[in-house]
Amino acid sequence: MKFKQTEIGEIPEDWNIKQLSDPEVSSINMGQSPPSQYYNERGEGLPFYQGNADFGYMHPKPRLHCNIPKKIANQNDILISVRAPVGAVNIATEKCCIGRGVAAVTPKDGDPRYLYYYLQSIASGWIIEQTTFEAIKSSYLKEKLVPWPKQPERSRITSTLFCIDSAISQTDELVTQVRQLKKGVMQQLLTRGIGHTRFKKTDIGEMPVEWDVKSIEELCENLDYMRKPITKSDRVPGEVPYYGATGIQDHVEGYLFDEDLVLVAEDCGEYGSFGQTAYTISGKAWVNNHAHILRCKGINWIFLTEYLNFTNINHLINTGNRGKLNKSILDKLRVPVPKNNEDVQIAKILFSVDAKISSELEKRAQLELLKKGLMRDLLTGMVRFPEFRGASA
Repeated sequence: MKFKQTEIGEIPEDWNIKQLSDPEVSSINMGQSPPSQYYNERGEGLPFYQGNADFGYMHPKPRLHCNIPKKIANQNDILISVRAPVGAVNIATEKCCIGRGVAAVTPKDGDPRYLYYYLQSIASGWIIEQTTFEAIKSSYLKEKLVPWPKQPERSRITSTLFCIDSAISQTDELVTQVRQLKKGVMQQLLTRGIGHTRFKKTDIGEMPVEWDVKSIEELCENLDYMRKPITKSDRVPGEVPYYGATGIQDHVEGYLFDEDLVLVAEDCGEYGSFGQTAYTISGKAWVNNHAHILRCKGINWIFLTEYLNFTNINHLINTGNRGKLNKSILDKLRVPVPKNNEDVQIAKILFSVDAKISSELEKRAQLELLKKGLMRDLLTGMVRFPEFRGASA
């Protein structure tokens, strides 16, 4: 294959370069926001997209509708977020209203996928206009250069990438289904247990008569006195996870803990039912001051974590700027305590469901890596399908 040097790098000799607004490529429609009195959450009018917050994996998800739109995009238009954060792209599934944070690109050949994938591949490379907020200028968008192979090759490229996206979408759907299944399993196991027929009413709800109710401070040792925050500038990079309120924040050198622990968000947690109030950690770890640290003694650590995430504790949160779960409140929080190792059995069942979710998420990550590599290779012509290789020989 022969290549030529262009403004956007090397491309095959038989490929062209065109501006995004070229009449053979697309037309561009910059969004404009209608007055707020025309917005609604009742589903009246057209779906209204304002920017990145409305975008999904491939297609937008409407939060608002608009009765009297100023700018309209059509089904199969490519939507680009042109105000901070800029660069995200989606494909419209229906006629919609677009605000000033969105531009619509209408492909001339009717198939949005080639331009969608190319614009996605350069999502982090836009030149941004710095005003009061980051934005992509209309003129810059229209003049954006696009590698332009002939239609049959564009079609093969997009079909290949779309196959990967379809697999990713199927994986996302499966993860959603398994997470929904887990909610039902949690509802059953954390309130009814395994095989019980007699139940009692308690101050935290109905549960098997054999179970007890105890406070966190009766069941766990609180290790908050051992946690230690490190400012970002003072962290020494390493392999040990540095944990915060809801998960890993960084990796550092050294560790404070090396055991199985439950971390509970002191602030910024999702404290409603099926939220992320708590999570487990195991092995070497450093924990900052945004997570409470529990060492379980009288209850299985996974069971406790699942129960904390299952339970709505929003009413216990100190509603300051960050929404804080105070240690004194956490210590007094009452939880069910199964007997005869039933908490371990329940933990194993829920852990197996989580393992399925983790497996699918790992598969998704691998598919994303595959897609990223294919976009890099196919959209630059570095790798070509056999039927097109001879074109630039």
